[in-house]
Formats: sequence, structure tokens, C-alpha cells
Amino acid sequence: MHPGRRAQCRITIRSSGPLRIGAVSSCNSWQRPLASSVSQQVEAVSSRQVADAYLAHARRRSASTRWAADAVIELTLAKRWEELWDVVLCIARREEVIEAEALAFVAAGPLEDLVCKAGPAFIDRVEHEAKFNKQFGRLLTGVWLRSADPVVRERVVRFCRAFPEPIDGVYSF
Repeated sequence: MHPGRRAQCRITIRSSGPLRIGAVSSCNSWQRPLASSVSQQVEAVSSRQVADAYLAHARRRSASTRWAADAVIELTLAKRWEELWDVVLCIARREEVIEAEALAFVAAGPLEDLVCKAGPAFIDRVEHEAKFNKQFGRLLTGVWLRSADPVVRERVVRFCRAFPEPIDGVYSF
């Protein structure tokens, strides 16, 4: 791929509908140009499927799940916050307890992007989910807030300081 150029990826997610991903090239769309036949392909996957593959990628960093990381990045770049929120919720609401390393990957990725770039629009939902979902609360403790809106930062820090089980053992903000 030419320096400074990214592959085009079109993504559409509806809350309970399909995620449409086009132009994913062998899970390496960030590294080489896309063949025109590949860019014409569109694969429909749900938010749950993206979340599952993203969590698998957080655990193993496999080329077979790279497409999910690319999809999450594209949602962020396109400022598709509602869709990104859906993916984060699908991960946080899993019944299994997710290990700290994988939670940290999700916290530093899509949740941090959401809180820091669209925090004012989501802070009420973030606080509500953290209050009633222990796994989401733990996830929130892994978000770095350097670039967050000051009001959002204050609210997240207040919650995280009171949360009994932060990802890293001790909440440091």
C-alpha cells in the first residue's frame, strides 16, 4: 500500500442488524492494496460476530481475526459511535469472565476511543452500564483519559476510584 493511503472499508451496523464490511483483503487491508475483486465483496456479519472476533483477536492477535480489529478501527475513524458502542456492549455483556489482558486490549481500543472522542454523548450510558455490569466496570478502569472531555474524565475517574477490582489491580488516575 502506498504510504499515507488506507484501504477503503465501508461499514454499516444497525443495533440488531448486520455489519457490512467491504474491502477486507486477507486480513491485511492496512498493509497492501486491495484487488478490485476483493473490494467488490461485501460480507454481512452481526455486531456479536465482530465482538466475538475482536475478543478472539485481543487474546491471540491472529491474522484470521484481524478483520474484526480493522472493522473496529473503521468504526472509530468513521465516527460510528452507536455501532462501536454495540460492539463494546457485546463484549462486556458476555457471561464468561474475560481475562485482564483481553479486557485491557478492549479498554485501550474501542472503549477508550468512544469515551475520549464521543464521551459527552455516551457518558450517561457508560456510567449506567458500569454501575450494573461488573465486567464493563472493570473494562472502564482500563481506559486512559488523557484526551477525554474534562467533565467525562471527572465522572469516569470518580466511578473507577470507587470500583473494587480494576484491571491492573490499582486504579492510578
